[in-house]
Amino acid sequence: MSELDTSTRILEAAQELFGDVGYDGVSMRDIADRADANKALVFYHHDNKAELFRRVLNRFFEAQRQAMDEALRQDAEDGVRAKLHRVGDAYIDFIHEHPRYPRLIQNTLTSGGEHFDVLREHLGGLLRTTEGILTDICPEEGPKAARHIMVTLTGAASNYFTYAPVVEGNWDKDGMISEEALEERREHLHWVVDLIVDGLKD
Repeated sequence: MSELDTSTRILEAAQELFGDVGYDGVSMRDIADRADANKALVFYHHDNKAELFRRVLNRFFEAQRQAMDEALRQDAEDGVRAKLHRVGDAYIDFIHEHPRYPRLIQNTLTSGGEHFDVLREHLGGLLRTTEGILTDICPEEGPKAARHIMVTLTGAASNYFTYAPVVEGNWDKDGMISEEALEERREHLHWVVDLIVDGLKD
């Protein structure tokens, strides 16, 4: 097996463990065991746990950025409403494909500030994307500012998945992650976007 394969296997094992348990609950030995690799190989490819954790975060963020960029490249001349619909769809699809992502972010936020700089940079990118979409209709300050809209829409998408393990027992028979339920969630997010856009135009 090549070095690239080993490094990727270690990264994917770390991604699973950090997402399931959180940074503090994972050791390099745990990662080595999950990756079916010698512990020395883990340190050969990744200097320490903090550096490996940052790679995991950045891997998620790069995949998410690509999904957002692709959504915005489609029909780039569309209006604000259509762009926000597509970005919301892409965000939901991204989390569905990476179910550990929202748990990893929440665990990072509650574990202290050691990795906040990585989160801050990523969230700054999401804010700039939102500001770019809303620049012509959104005030810079106040309750209708882009920063509030970004937090509202990302929370509406990510919390759906975070709450699912607890809430779906009270949901319908198919749960919250079925294709039908996710399509309903996309439509709900479109409705929220429409309310926001209409409110900005008042």
